[in-house]
Amino acid sequence: MSRYSEIEADMAEILADVGTQIQWDGDDYDAILTEPRVDLDLTTGGFSAEADYSIKIRKTDLPEGSAPQAKDQVAIAGAIYVVRGITDSPSSPMLVLHVARK
Repeated sequence: MSRYSEIEADMAEILADVGTQIQWDGDDYDAILTEPRVDLDLTTGGFSAEADYSIKIRKTDLPEGSAPQAKDQVAIAGAIYVVRGITDSPSSPMLVLHVARK
């Protein structure tokens, strides 16, 4: 079994145990969410807090030839988030979405 296949199989088990359901493009996916990273931006009148999350999804769970793109919306527990960036490493079976609350 290749390293890629081993990671893929391990991630399937982890998602089954501790995965969180997210919705994208009308479908549900199991994902792993990171703890939020909170940034403080200086705005008129003070600071504005913005939380960013990383969401990890198995590439094999996504429809073939389709994946979330920047500016797509993802729902987590009824809250809407916007994809701000994507990390898609060829050596990883996971697609990482960097999202922020809409």
